[in-house]
This record gives sequence, structure tokens and C-alpha cells, in this order.
Amino acid sequence: MTKVGNQLDRNQKLYDFLKSKTWQLTERWYESLKKNQNGIYGTSNLEEIQLLKQQNHLFHEKFVEMFNNSDEVCEKSFDDFITMVVNDEGHQHTPLTEIIGEFFKQQQLYLELLEEFMDQYPNEL
Repeated sequence: MTKVGNQLDRNQKLYDFLKSKTWQLTERWYESLKKNQNGIYGTSNLEEIQLLKQQNHLFHEKFVEMFNNSDEVCEKSFDDFITMVVNDEGHQHTPLTEIIGEFFKQQQLYLELLEEFMDQYPNEL
């Protein structure tokens, strides 16, 4: 297989791996959530929790697609997602510092997932 073919195969494996883990990421994130926060992240309302998880999962789906789509498609997709979150009443009542903190938590979850990928496919990166 050519060098380009190997790279495409590795990219596809990473994409498939990440795509298969989107719900797991959402559940890991929710389990790690400090439930005493203000705003949407501290809610005990089951409908709000379900919506929050759906929004988080949608973020992961859109993020993973960056490994499979063009820049223009990804940018439009994230613009739509950002608009949805900005218009979400729960997020409007959540301190910005908490929202940013949760995005940093996503970064940590992806680093852990990349370690898992490297353990599973040690010769792929």
C-alpha cells in the first residue's frame, strides 16, 4: 500500500473509532459534571438533562465529522450548532465561565480517547 493509502486508512480508522465513541463521550462527560453548578449544568430536571445530553452528543457528532468532511461543511455545521446552543434557554442562564470549563473538559475527554485509540492501534499514529 502506498504512503497516501496508509495515511487514508489510518485516518479512516481514527474516524471510525471516534464515531463509535460519541455516546460514550457524552456519558463520561455527564458523569464527570459537577451537579452543584449554576445554570443548565446543575439541573436535576430530567427533560433538561436529556436535552443537555442530546446537545453534547450532537457536538461530538459534529466534531468527529471534521475528520471526514471538508472545511466548509464543518464550518457550516458548527455554525448551526453554536446558534442552537446560543438560543438554548438553559445555556443562556449558565455563566460563561462554566460553559467554557465544560468545553475544556471535552478536550480532556478527547485526549483520553486518543490514548485509548493508541493503545488499541499502536502502529496507526
